[in-house]
Amino acid sequence: MNSAQKKDLTQYQYIKIFVYLCTMKNKIVLYYRKTMAKMETEINAYNIISAGTKFKGDFNATGNIRIDGDFEGSVITNGKLIVGQNGVVSGTVICQTAEFEGTIKANVEVKDYIAIKAAANITGDIKTDKISIETGAVFNGFCKMTDVKQTDNLKK
Repeated sequence: MNSAQKKDLTQYQYIKIFVYLCTMKNKIVLYYRKTMAKMETEINAYNIISAGTKFKGDFNATGNIRIDGDFEGSVITNGKLIVGQNGVVSGTVICQTAEFEGTIKANVEVKDYIAIKAAANITGDIKTDKISIETGAVFNGFCKMTDVKQTDNLKK
């Protein structure tokens, strides 16, 4: 190979590298956009009261709620309510679906389905269409199995 051929080969390699980098840049940009969209969806998916947080008042939401801290008042949502293992809720709960692992001292109305996990401790009445209670859960109160979908407490 003479020096002109080496120069052409080098330019060819530069072009190939440039095309590769442009392709990778587009893949990275697409990955970034998808990741950011997913993060925004996940961030907006739950309203969170995290561990160590104390909240007193009324909480109305159209989306899902997760409580890992202390909450006193009424919780109303058209979404899912999750009370984590360290979460404490006192007051009134009205929601579409629920999953309880923590301590609940409230009357609870669930439009569709409630899952009470083994670590849960519930004191209060429950009105729901479907219920699941794991072995080990503590529930002191009354449960009324009804078609809660007909009630007007949740906005449609």
